[in-house]
Amino acid sequence: MFNQLMRLVRRFRQWFKQLMHLVRRFLQWLTQVGNKLLNLLNPPPPPQRSNPPRLPDHEYEWLFRQLLTKVGQGWNRDQVMGWLRRNEHRVTESQWREWCPRFQHSAKDPEISRQLSLLKKLNCGAISEIAAYLLPPETPPEAAPPNPAPTSTDSLPADAKKWFNDGLQRYDNGDVRGAISSWEKAIEFQPDDHKAWYNRGVALSYSGEYKQAISSYDQALKYKPDLHKAWFSRGNALYHLGKYEQALSSYDQALKYKPDLHKAWFNRGKALSDLGEYKQALSSYDEALKYKPDFHEPWFSRGNALYHLGEYKQALSSYDQALKYKPDLHKAWFSRGNALYHLGEYKQALSSYDQALKYKKPDYHEPWFSRGNALYHLGEYKQAISSYDQALTYKPDDHVAWFNRGNALSYLGEYKQAISSYDEALKYKPDDHVAWYNRGNALYHLGEYKQAISSYDQALKYKPDDHVAWYNRGNALSDLGEYKQAISSYDEALNINRMTM
Repeated sequence: MFNQLMRLVRRFRQWFKQLMHLVRRFLQWLTQVGNKLLNLLNPPPPPQRSNPPRLPDHEYEWLFRQLLTKVGQGWNRDQVMGWLRRNEHRVTESQWREWCPRFQHSAKDPEISRQLSLLKKLNCGAISEIAAYLLPPETPPEAAPPNPAPTSTDSLPADAKKWFNDGLQRYDNGDVRGAISSWEKAIEFQPDDHKAWYNRGVALSYSGEYKQAISSYDQALKYKPDLHKAWFSRGNALYHLGKYEQALSSYDQALKYKPDLHKAWFNRGKALSDLGEYKQALSSYDEALKYKPDFHEPWFSRGNALYHLGEYKQALSSYDQALKYKPDLHKAWFSRGNALYHLGEYKQALSSYDQALKYKKPDYHEPWFSRGNALYHLGEYKQAISSYDQALTYKPDDHVAWFNRGNALSYLGEYKQAISSYDEALKYKPDDHVAWYNRGNALYHLGEYKQAISSYDQALKYKPDDHVAWYNRGNALSDLGEYKQAISSYDEALNINRMTM
């Protein structure tokens, strides 16, 4: 009897031990589920996210050209991806895609084509797709050339002199093609006439025939190697072809023979800026201003170089100098506003954007857009919406303006209108996962949980690792009583979060 009792006691102890083990596991599970249920019962308001404010087109171009130069110098995929991550606070993938159709470069430039081809082959996602889109490249607008050289022709034979002067007259009358023919006739009679070769180059540059213009400048320099104007104009033609490093060499030759040629210093700075060498560009702009302190363009470009170096306060000083000499320079007012924006001086930025709009036609959509961003940061959502509306009047397909408009409406609690704005953004950019996400948030606030889930699903289609979208999807499912599916969404959010920590 005693032995049987002891066996029962031992069995009870074993059973009790197993029971306690099960209880502990149950309590652990209950704690995890309890934490989730607390969130299910009281889900926090879904956070609102927005893209960084869009930059003016020339700033995207500078950044993109900087990347192309590095790719051309041998950057690999990891280096490109690292560069993109370092700049994602300034430019998002969607903003790159929106801007790329406006990228201006020469259709005849083999170097740009080579760099774009290399970037395409690196398979760096959206930026490589953009490079593929830009092949073949577009042609930039033509710039006004320097004037031809109306010099003495006393030393020329009579026939050469006649054709040379005829070319000058034709050029002055706007008959550029006729002027080229006349100077070619002059060259037939006097092949070593450097002035005729130089003027032919000027006319060809005016016609956008930069490669032929360079050949003419080379002939002029063959007969007069110290002709600084030919070196300068040669640099300009190379610049228009996107051959910035070769342009620099020509500008250096021009400055060798005429060190105070302020325009050569200025253009040298522009070439360095396009290569992303902003510090060296500053030195060239300073030289240009040394010889012509009231030359507003180097002050403006100097401000842009400082802006790209993150020296926003110094950039402001340069923009102020540009405006001192040319108060109606709308692009300086606009860039000044951008510098103030980056300094968090949103009210002052607004004033600058207003000045840009004062001196430029009201259809200048970029200041309206940036004005909206500044008002948004000041919490003036209604006024921000008005500015976005103006931007969209002049550029109805600006999906970022539609997106930011939707965010402003969400902050005002106008969720139905916000959804309409997100729909417009998605009309022009269907794969914008953030717009889908914020659309889901607006529907969530309206209690339209099933539709919110559909929007979150679209966001996750384009960005499957968005843990916040998974989390908010779980919140919507919990409000529908779909707890098992909600827990699956939370699990996805937790798994992604662990991997990114």
